[in-house]
Amino acid sequence: MRALFFILRQTLANLWAARTPVIGAVVSIGLSLSIIIGLVAVSVKGLRSFDYFKHKFQMEVFLKPNVTDSETQTLHNKLSDINQIKSIRFISRQEAAVIFEREFGEKIMDVLGENPLMPSFQLRFYRKMTHPAIIENVKLRIQEMEGVDEVKYHKEILLMLERYFRLIVVVGSAVVILAGIAMNILIKNTIRVSIFARRKQIEILRLLGAGNFFIRLPYILEGVVEGALGGALAAIILTFGHKMINYATEVFLNVSVSSSDLIWPSAISLGVLIGISSSSNSVQRYLQSIN
Repeated sequence: MRALFFILRQTLANLWAARTPVIGAVVSIGLSLSIIIGLVAVSVKGLRSFDYFKHKFQMEVFLKPNVTDSETQTLHNKLSDINQIKSIRFISRQEAAVIFEREFGEKIMDVLGENPLMPSFQLRFYRKMTHPAIIENVKLRIQEMEGVDEVKYHKEILLMLERYFRLIVVVGSAVVILAGIAMNILIKNTIRVSIFARRKQIEILRLLGAGNFFIRLPYILEGVVEGALGGALAAIILTFGHKMINYATEVFLNVSVSSSDLIWPSAISLGVLIGISSSSNSVQRYLQSIN
């Protein structure tokens, strides 16, 4: 019990002795974690949206006006042989007219006096096969098939989403790595200040036979406190940001963003893990240097 009180007293003494660097580290950890967790959340949301678009992505193959039923069936069989295609739906001229009426609220015969809509195939692709280059190759292949008049898909949107996907991955990874390095350096520097201020006490403890774990524990706990406080600060920032975004989306878009229940446990847990890792590594290096 005395050992426990000693360790806790040492931890509090270390935090007070290096209070200015500790405050700086807590604020920096809070801001860094806010950036990391916020960016990860935005990235995950963006990737889910991108994946949803992939799931909904489709290509339309319009047939020539004079195509026969036999040619239509032959074309369907050829499309079925394309490995990238997941499903094929045939839309007749009559069904196309029904879709037009559902979308625009008027019958195409009343508007134009005739039905100029051509029969078509709606193609859906496997998610892993929606890369722009793959889709374009499939389009060119289908375009050469007999009975095909035109092949359409949202090429510009697909290319734009692919660029955004790469940007999210590259920028997100870079920011997370840089913020992680910054947090690690800040905690290590704070621990080094505490170690330097109490280096004589550490040497005395070693002479008295104290083990490395007993010596390291107060500094590890210091890192835990810094990480937890930084995580709590990050959680406050993220919770406030989440409420602002939720309010804005409800007012302007009439939608609600996902729940914020995981913000606090995620931020504090991540902060504590970073604190333990950084402080433990810093103390271990110092003890090795004086052996």
